[in-house]
Amino acid sequence: MSPHRPSPRGGILSGTRRVRPAMLEFIAEFLLNVVLVGVFYWPGWLFLRVLTLGRYPPRGAGKHDPEFVAVFGLVLLVVIVMLGYA
Repeated sequence: MSPHRPSPRGGILSGTRRVRPAMLEFIAEFLLNVVLVGVFYWPGWLFLRVLTLGRYPPRGAGKHDPEFVAVFGLVLLVVIVMLGYA
């Protein structure tokens, strides 16, 4: 190989290996926060409030896990759809 020709392993695309994990992390964070929490948080919040007699999630700025509430809402809606088709 000529000393003036760049190696294919160290060319322009060599930085894509570092970009891929960052891009995948961004996509996963977007899907988690926007889609999951944005869509399924409120059904999960309502059902958890009824199930726990108003204790969880706490009112206002109390500490709770919004991802847990959203996943609970997702599971609840999947169960409802499965019962509807049963």
